[in-house]
Amino acid sequence: RLSPTVDLCEWSNLNLSAFKWQPSSGQDAYWIGGPNTDQTDSNKNGGYAFFETSQLPNVPEAANTVSAMLLSPTMESTGSKGHCVSFSYAIDGLSADKLRVLLHPVKESGNKDETEMEDGEENDDEKSVEMISKEVFELEFKDNKVLATLNDGTSGLWKSAQVMYSFPLPHKLILEAIPKDETDQARRYRGYIAVDDLYFDSGEACQGHCTFDSGMCGFLNDNSRDD
Repeated sequence: RLSPTVDLCEWSNLNLSAFKWQPSSGQDAYWIGGPNTDQTDSNKNGGYAFFETSQLPNVPEAANTVSAMLLSPTMESTGSKGHCVSFSYAIDGLSADKLRVLLHPVKESGNKDETEMEDGEENDDEKSVEMISKEVFELEFKDNKVLATLNDGTSGLWKSAQVMYSFPLPHKLILEAIPKDETDQARRYRGYIAVDDLYFDSGEACQGHCTFDSGMCGFLNDNSRDD
């Protein structure tokens, strides 16, 4: 169970992104945005993670300037039963677009630091840090798989979601908060995308959602036959 009451628990922001998720609580919503209460305790003191969608990127060298990406700890194979990820989410405001859940395969060789270069590569005078970071981002995240997309506004209320998936190798999950495009007039207005109460369980725990990647999800064949 992950409920960011003080910090982001073991989840972390992608350092190649210009935007960041941040931990907060309802008592700070008036000043910095976010829901008025958390989902866990339904009060102003409980915590959650959120992204204020009206902000504009202020890190020009960042590789990702279109979304905030929150990464889970590395997880091993889900096994044949898969994983069920349950969480609560809230989307509100004109500038908020959607929340995506991504599967990010972890490369065994490890990630190359965005400022580290191999022999024969251009030096910093010939190649900007911005170009290097964008190349690293495109290389490391090109194999991401979209597991779910949530773009229904919740009008300040919390909604529940479940995502079932299976994957045979080490991986991370990414919660990607996406605001409206900068060219959209709605981007000028405040909004937020928030999450709370993240649980990981066996794939059999998911209700009403089945990809059939790792089983029948409780569905049964009908052995009866019409006459």
